Order: sequence, then structure tokens, then C-alpha cells
Amino acid sequence: MTEDFAKLFHFEDLGQVLITLDHTESGPCLTTRIGGFHSVHPSMSLGPFTDDEAGWSLARKGFDKITEEDARQGGEALLEVIHETVGKMVPANGSVN
Repeated sequence: MTEDFAKLFHFEDLGQVLITLDHTESGPCLTTRIGGFHSVHPSMSLGPFTDDEAGWSLARKGFDKITEEDARQGGEALLEVIHETVGKMVPANGSVN
């Protein structure tokens, strides 16, 4: 059986929040992406973890524990960084946090 590498959450006010367990050249990382901002798809990553069994185990455990509330908090944090750096962005659904 294949393990999941992505979790997609839907929020009325934030739109979609995608959390992925990614493999980079330096090792695994957890990436949060938010969508619905026309052609802009901001993301932020936690990692990379070490590219060995221990690093992958730690990244997998973190990914497996992510809840809907964690996704909301991550999406809101990413949106806040965007607001602070480039100003308010209006999601395609018209709502703004």
C-alpha cells in the first residue's frame, strides 16, 4: 500500500490549503500551499529534514499528525506573511481574512 504524500483541506474563508510531504535535493520537507489567488499559489516549507532514515521518519510522523486545524493555522500564517509583504490579496472567492 502506498503512503499518502498530500492532504487537501477546504475552508470557506481561506480556500484550499494543500500540505505535502516533498522530496528535495537536500531531503524531505513539509510544504503548505494556499490557492485561490488567481494565478498566485504561495507556499512555505518546513525543512529540509536530514536525507536519511531518521529524517524521513521525522518528516513522515509530522505529516501524519497534521490535522484540519493545523492546516488552517498554516494557511492563515502564510496569508499573514503575504499581507505583510505584498499587501492584501483577495482570493478568487472574494473573501479576505
